Amino acid sequence: MKKLISIFLSITILAGMFIIPTSAATTKNENNGFNINNGTISAFDGTWIYYIKDKQIRKFKNDGTKDAAVYTANNWIYDLYVYDGYIYYNLSGSGINKVKTDGTKNQVLVKSDDIRNYQVVNGYIYFVEYNKTYNLCSVKTDGTGKKTIVKNVDTNYKFFVSSGYIYYAATRTVKVQTWTENVSEWIRIKTDGTGKKTYDFKPNTNNLIVDNGNIYYDNYDNKFFCLDTKGKTTELKFTLAYNDKLLGIYDGVVYYFTYDDTAKVYKLMQMNLDGTGKKVIVKLKSRYSDHSFNISGGWIIYEDDGYALYARSLDGKQKKTLKKGTTTRTDIGM
Repeated sequence: MKKLISIFLSITILAGMFIIPTSAATTKNENNGFNINNGTISAFDGTWIYYIKDKQIRKFKNDGTKDAAVYTANNWIYDLYVYDGYIYYNLSGSGINKVKTDGTKNQVLVKSDDIRNYQVVNGYIYFVEYNKTYNLCSVKTDGTGKKTIVKNVDTNYKFFVSSGYIYYAATRTVKVQTWTENVSEWIRIKTDGTGKKTYDFKPNTNNLIVDNGNIYYDNYDNKFFCLDTKGKTTELKFTLAYNDKLLGIYDGVVYYFTYDDTAKVYKLMQMNLDGTGKKVIVKLKSRYSDHSFNISGGWIIYEDDGYALYARSLDGKQKKTLKKGTTTRTDIGM
């Protein structure tokens, strides 16, 4: 599992874990840790599920009907959010944009050709951009009031905004016997840049995600923990095998990818927090499906089979093909 996690972090898709209420998270603005961790290719506004199809933003109703185009850009689109009647997206080579949910009034909010991560929370956009170093910044959702909050953040990790705080990683050099190593440490700071606190979990902590003020993380011993808002740490009971890759926890269910070496097939799996109730959700044709996996409006949105995009209802009763597979897109890879 160490090797898989190392690869995963190197492309800044942090495989973490969290618990989040089903309806409360999806109807706010879909700014939940699960989708942030797994490629924000979809978002839900309470009625429509919006999703990315290469250079286009599309939508369908959460009952599975009325698939339609919303907006077509001139380049690749990434990182989708819906907030207060607008769709926010990262346009390759341009920066952070927003467009109304009816596809009108497109506006560039942050012009940059190197945005590594961003989130839309309570009227602000928090993002990492390159300006000599990678800096964590904020700007209002109307594009004004841009400021730098933290300089020189570690782009191998996602950052998270929760309950008025930003959680991010920084790298420091430590001496180990006769050599030195770079070690990432996790830091919490208020969204106004004050109240900095460094967390000392364990030296080998390599995964972290924050939701509603709770911190969930694992270590190289393949053990999983929750540090709650009262400062209490609890070890969780499920474990993962070497070939498993954790996606997260949604509504008390653990989602992960695994490889069945006997059947030579990749599988999207789920299980309970205590490790029971393991179930195959989808047998996958390609390992690349672990790049993007979202839960939006009661649907699983995932990639597979040459970057084909599928939607499957959480109850398993409906499945939609949102985009046919192709091997022409080369900007994503393991």
